[in-house]
Amino acid sequence: CSCRRFFYFFIKDINYFWSHFDKKVSSNHAKIKIVGPNSSGGLPSSGEEATLDVSYGSALSGGLPVTFWSTKGQQPGNPANEPFLQWLNDVAKTSSPPLVFSISYSDNEHGVESSFARRVNVELQKAGARGITIIDSSGDGGVGGTQPDNSCATFQPTFPAASPFVTAVGGTSGGATETASTIFPSGGGFSNMWSRPSYQTKPVGQYLQSKNVPSTTLFNATAAGYPDVAMNAENFALTQFMVDVPVSGTSCSAPSFAAVVALLNDARMSAGKSSLGWLNPMIYAHPEAFTDITKGSNPGKK
Repeated sequence: CSCRRFFYFFIKDINYFWSHFDKKVSSNHAKIKIVGPNSSGGLPSSGEEATLDVSYGSALSGGLPVTFWSTKGQQPGNPANEPFLQWLNDVAKTSSPPLVFSISYSDNEHGVESSFARRVNVELQKAGARGITIIDSSGDGGVGGTQPDNSCATFQPTFPAASPFVTAVGGTSGGATETASTIFPSGGGFSNMWSRPSYQTKPVGQYLQSKNVPSTTLFNATAAGYPDVAMNAENFALTQFMVDVPVSGTSCSAPSFAAVVALLNDARMSAGKSSLGWLNPMIYAHPEAFTDITKGSNPGKK
């Protein structure tokens, strides 16, 4: 993951998580490789986001190598936003980077400078061409963005989740019939920066013709839609200070889906094939491999 601010983890929590929840395979886990800072900066608690990513990324990938990638910095024009370009530049300079990255942090698209976003998009394409898969959580604010606000006149997409060159993961609620997440409204909608890629033409066209679609005055109906896939995002067990705490959100579903991709890469590469890289064209070309989630909603504010 690419992260900053208070996103770090304590290895004691990860070791406890493995031994407590994953006893049969905990011995298969190698030491977590760390690239970049992993420090609390004197804070008394471990970072929930990073701990969640490392815990489920490692547990669900069955002992495959795991790297925690942390990046300092900020975006131009908005110091609160994530340093995606610096992270991607660092990845580009690395001869053997991880083949799957899971990001659980997003920014509201309208708060990102367009020149910066375009430059990031170029680097995302380069990463995909190298065989690297970039996974991003779609956010937990529904169509309201990362921090839903009823004062918004239109829906707020998130960045970089709405880029066609990342695979955005939304959140679902488990049960007999899987629905859109009910604890947090899963992020999703349409970009205001990126045009709709050709592989989305048919499914998005069908969606826009379905019943109960919001007014197109609220979103850019000609643009790229997101998320691309969804996965359970509710009631995950997380360990902090060796205490079990429940967490929910697309920060749970993104590393879980990334672990599935890592396992697919492992199977392919064991057979002498290449890594999957940029996933989206393949995903949309094979809808039969997925279950369409048709129930539930993702309002901008609960």
